[in-house]
Amino acid sequence: MKSFFITQKLVLSTGYMASNIIQTTYVLPYLADLATKGIRGNPVTAVAAGMFGALPMMLAHYMGATGRDYMGAPGVPQFLKDAFRYAEDNGVTSRSMYDEAPLEANLSRTRKTVEIAQKATNMAETFARSMAFMTYAQWLKDSGKYPDQMKLFQKAEELVNMSMVDYRETERPLMFAKAGAAGNFLNTLQTYPMSFYNQWTYMLKEGLPRMFGGRGRPAGFLTMLAFQYAVAGVHIVTGK
Repeated sequence: MKSFFITQKLVLSTGYMASNIIQTTYVLPYLADLATKGIRGNPVTAVAAGMFGALPMMLAHYMGATGRDYMGAPGVPQFLKDAFRYAEDNGVTSRSMYDEAPLEANLSRTRKTVEIAQKATNMAETFARSMAFMTYAQWLKDSGKYPDQMKLFQKAEELVNMSMVDYRETERPLMFAKAGAAGNFLNTLQTYPMSFYNQWTYMLKEGLPRMFGGRGRPAGFLTMLAFQYAVAGVHIVTGK
């Protein structure tokens, strides 16, 4: 029932699709935060890698589901192949809001119908997460701070989960995780807003002066504030 509820709320929802694209801008506060920590990449190449790497990564994900290996195609740079492989093997591109309500393992027609709807709807999240992952990966590569490629991809995955939300059940807030079936019901579509508040808390702690218990690195907080203001402005102007 929960899976069906989420599906009928999200399928063919232009607001949901648009929100995923807008959410990709939240990589910028984290890039600013990394820069203040001495992990400085090239914003031009990082953003370009995200924009031009997202579609091939999404394609690699969906072709992999059909048994085809796009990642082995000739002409694809080795770094991209390795990034695509890591993202696929570790579920970076397959995580979505539907992880809040995984379907039971039965073979009913309803399950098949919902699965098809989910896969179609997940494309927006897959694209957004792919864009974020490639942006972070290229930034970390350009910084020169991560000579170990596996650690580079692990850090990129961590950043994706922070900025794009980690919907896996293991990451569910304890107030819901400890409440059993009732917690699972009450948690419906709550992972994103809670993550949103956690992101603001993190950036605020980073930005506050040290005398107030912060770390004195306001770049990430100010960047997030600027983008939130811009998104709010678009919301008001368009009435959406």
